[in-house]
Amino acid sequence: MNVCFISSLFADSYDQADKPEIFEKMDNYDYFLFTNLPKENFKTSWEIIEIDYMFNNTDISSNIIKSRYPKFMGWYILNEIMNKKYDIIFYCDAIRYPIKNNIWDAYSKDILNNEFGLLHQKHQRDAYSELQVVHSKYKKDNKLRCNKTKDFFLKKNFPRNELMTENDIFGYDPNNQIITDTFTEFWNFYKNYLFTHRDQPLWSFFLWKNNIKPLILNKHGLRNKLKDIQLIIKGFNNHNNYT
Repeated sequence: MNVCFISSLFADSYDQADKPEIFEKMDNYDYFLFTNLPKENFKTSWEIIEIDYMFNNTDISSNIIKSRYPKFMGWYILNEIMNKKYDIIFYCDAIRYPIKNNIWDAYSKDILNNEFGLLHQKHQRDAYSELQVVHSKYKKDNKLRCNKTKDFFLKKNFPRNELMTENDIFGYDPNNQIITDTFTEFWNFYKNYLFTHRDQPLWSFFLWKNNIKPLILNKHGLRNKLKDIQLIIKGFNNHNNYT
């Protein structure tokens, strides 16, 4: 099975960015990190792919928004730009990397057996609750954008308590048109930056809108369950039961 890991890192400078680490890679897997920063800045096991040129003829200036392009459209970059074909793609944020473990083969088979070709973890909150804490507690977006997003949800009759996923780590089948069509729809909506820049609440909406039912792992199924911050940052494994 042809499997690829991807990550994304966009920042104004390398000094302000997360620092991807050097790690042990697995044979027969590819590792790509998409970025706007010069590859010579990095000391990491990821293969650095500079893609900032892709935004030259767009109105997209926010590095946060840019970073979501490979996150949700990495399959398109690999297939259409780099001419690389994969059976499974795993995404993770740049502060993480995949531990060397045969668990990825098992996850890959599970993804292919899912109707929607998608593997996620469930977030502890729903989209409405997340919008509240994003600005009031964590200060990761402003109140205006969060309230505007909430109003949009209400207008669309998006129910409360719908599934919201943890999007720092997930896996998918890039050949499953149901999920790639949904990724494309999400990106075409998200890139306009009309609402919150946090992708989890808006992604929850599109999962509901398109009736996407991903395979859901128990909490932290893709991460090391130990609370040691180094272990959490440095990898993700544990093949837990599904819920």
